[in-house]
Amino acid sequence: MRKIMGYVLGLVATLGAAGAIATTANADGSSADADSGSGSGAASAASNVAPAMGSSASESGVTDAGSSDAGSTSVVIRTWIHHPRVVVRRRVAKEKIMRADAKMRGHDHYYDGDRIIRFKKGEKGSEVILRNREGREIEHFRIRRSGRFEIKLSKREARELRKGGKYFTFTVHEKGYRPYTVRYVLYK
Repeated sequence: MRKIMGYVLGLVATLGAAGAIATTANADGSSADADSGSGSGAASAASNVAPAMGSSASESGVTDAGSSDAGSTSVVIRTWIHHPRVVVRRRVAKEKIMRADAKMRGHDHYYDGDRIIRFKKGEKGSEVILRNREGREIEHFRIRRSGRFEIKLSKREARELRKGGKYFTFTVHEKGYRPYTVRYVLYK
């Protein structure tokens, strides 16, 4: 593919230079025919030879078109090559939604001021975040074994947990599943 693009670019550069030469030849007044090749070659050769013979351009009556031809024949052609992007697609494991009957929940009623909270249906390795009703994080822990378990809060954490209303929430982050939040009611 690169070799083909190189050939194409070389051809485009050659055609562009030939077009510039033909344009300057027609601008000088000489004709550029297919039979005679490009007429500017003869005109520029004559103008370049005349001063070299010892006569000046004004004496011979030939205008110095060589300097204008030399400036106009140096045509800069810019070509832009567009390389296609390679996009690597990775398989992203979609997180499943936990079934309602498999979600972790509170085991017993939680009474206002208790320092022990009991949970059931916990999965080993899951992370749990306890928040009060205002959304402030109270406790963050990882479940050590599957099944029923309990956590013990400090007095300050229990006081913070009951602030702001009649319930608190806990968010469970389990591997392979979308995080879910469960509301736990405070009983008086």
